[in-house]
Amino acid sequence: MAEPPLLQVRTADFQLEIRGPYSNPKGPTGRADELHPRAVLHIESARAAEVQCRRADGTHGVWVEGQEGPSLFEQSVYRFNVRSLTGTEPPLCLHRDPLFFDDVLPIEGTAIRAGTITFDRHVGRSRFELLSGEAKLSVTVEVFPSKLDYATDFQELLRDLDSTARGLALDFLTSTFHLGGLRSDREPRDIEWAHQLRNVVGTIQRGVHYINEHPIHSLSREEKLLRAEQVRRPSPSLVTSIARGRGAGELISVGGVRVREFVRASQALEVVDTPEHRWIAACLRAIRARSIDLAEDIGRDLLNEKLAARRSAERIRAAVTELRSVAEVVEQLLSLRVFAGIGGAKEWSFSSLTLQSAPGYQEVSRAIVALRSAIGMGAGETEFSTKQVSELYELWCYVRLVGLVLECSGATVAANDVVKVDTSGFRVRLRRGERSTVRVSVGARTLELTYNETFPGITGDQRPDILLRFRTPGLPDVIVIFDAKYRLDASPEYVATFSQAGPPVDAINALHRYRDAIVLGESEAPVGRPVVKGVALFPLNSDEEAFTSHKLYRGLSVLGVGAIPFMPGQVGLARAWISELLSMSSPDLANPGPPFLAYEALRTATG
Repeated sequence: MAEPPLLQVRTADFQLEIRGPYSNPKGPTGRADELHPRAVLHIESARAAEVQCRRADGTHGVWVEGQEGPSLFEQSVYRFNVRSLTGTEPPLCLHRDPLFFDDVLPIEGTAIRAGTITFDRHVGRSRFELLSGEAKLSVTVEVFPSKLDYATDFQELLRDLDSTARGLALDFLTSTFHLGGLRSDREPRDIEWAHQLRNVVGTIQRGVHYINEHPIHSLSREEKLLRAEQVRRPSPSLVTSIARGRGAGELISVGGVRVREFVRASQALEVVDTPEHRWIAACLRAIRARSIDLAEDIGRDLLNEKLAARRSAERIRAAVTELRSVAEVVEQLLSLRVFAGIGGAKEWSFSSLTLQSAPGYQEVSRAIVALRSAIGMGAGETEFSTKQVSELYELWCYVRLVGLVLECSGATVAANDVVKVDTSGFRVRLRRGERSTVRVSVGARTLELTYNETFPGITGDQRPDILLRFRTPGLPDVIVIFDAKYRLDASPEYVATFSQAGPPVDAINALHRYRDAIVLGESEAPVGRPVVKGVALFPLNSDEEAFTSHKLYRGLSVLGVGAIPFMPGQVGLARAWISELLSMSSPDLANPGPPFLAYEALRTATG
């Protein structure tokens, strides 16, 4: 008997089915089942929908709004089938990622569209729409990590990144998004900025319209000549002016006081030309200008670059379309009456209680500050896509290793080694694909923790994820490689060999390759191998003490190459190993492990 579908939705217009694994295809994460969150499912349809789904515990039944939905997982393939019940053509399937439905194709002669979908290595919530004529069905599902516990490890990983190197979990067009709040952290660039803009433009639009209908006025005092008898409540300055005989016209008597026929009085007026409105308008103009410029820049890249991969071209076109659309929305906002005839903002750093707390103003200012800075992780209702979990894990490993090196060495690092501060806010230096280095001094040594280093070589370029370089005066550099691998092998064959799950063997082989292939030295000088040790960091929720019996952990002391589980809240083994490295003498640190027997025999004989 066939397994029931993960999700089945039927309306008067559509019949949708998604089939695939209902539990983690990579096996349990190691956390207690009760920590696994309830999967989100949201259905939007103009007509009543009958929904059935299969939950994480294997039960299957009727679903109603608010109940737990099906759990979908990254790196899993799902069969997708949708039928139009009212039209003769297959429904149109839409997703924010224009390539998401590439493998879902119409079946000739039917009103069915079928195929496979995958969320690759993205996690979070994913929404898609089905269209058939005027009918529309919107479905939001939740995608979980297959190697991290979503309720604890994944959220902790995000929090770690947010607190140490903000805004690293963003990408532009991916298949999922995550719910988060806004935080002023950095000024992102290019596609990342465009992605943030797309996510906050709705908030800005709603907030500005609210402000336009409910503007907070300020009192502006305007001086003008009034007939003396029209003044009801003379101000102290007016009394002084009258006493000095200032004004215009003949002297007359008003209430027994000799005054000029016209006196200079100050009249309070309610105006919308406030610092808050000036600041918002200036920010909107900047957003509009940047959106247009960025759309043109990306468009030129599309024309000039030879984009061999269709995926790049598709996503760039989608980005350009969104940016132009946003620029039009902002243009319409600037034409609202609340911004008519107001002056320019005096400074970008302006803030006030109105911007921080007043309805409409608070939402708009937070969204604008987020655009100028970054989006952080927290409670809120802004949706944004997360990076592939593998990328996120790699970035987290680097950030966390920086902290451990500082902790174990007792050294400090200048904030601008990781974060650059300028007038627009914080700009995080760490970016995937770009070299970043944090440098500290520990006694006579200098330690450099580098991300994305590339070593050109005769047999090809070598690109380890993270390396810790020891610089000691009078000695060649010594390098320890950290390779972040968001991969886990729990197959029976692997467990039989190593006693428990761990990183794939090819990840360990890569470390041996780095140690052998990375060489330093100029062409006219002897070359040498600086890499002495290497460790694969991987996600595994287990007792750290139990992992010390793993062959790959013992390999660190025997071969200088091995593995350590590295997760939020599970950094004890990594901390201990780094502390041991920092305490080693130069001869011990430089020892790469067992010598080459023949070479050692010859060296000893000739010595």
